[in-house]
Amino acid sequence: MISRIKKFLINLVGYRLLLVLGDTLVVDRYIWLLKYLPKTRQNELLIDVGCGSGAFTLASDVRGYVSTGISWDKRNQEEAQTFAKYSGL
Repeated sequence: MISRIKKFLINLVGYRLLLVLGDTLVVDRYIWLLKYLPKTRQNELLIDVGCGSGAFTLASDVRGYVSTGISWDKRNQEEAQTFAKYSGL
């Protein structure tokens, strides 16, 4: 269950909250994604295998992709779905 504070922060900051909640390398990978994953308006499909809590899946969605994240960890799947829901993605 997600706390009220976390819901508030998700509504305020959006999917980027995952960047500060993840490990220290997440920000570096996010900067890489912004540099090398071009924006699109073509609704191109993107599959993020091993998506963890979904930070990059959600970031690619914001860049115009129809994104699907796949993770073996049920807790991460639920967290990613929650972040997507409260971020409006």
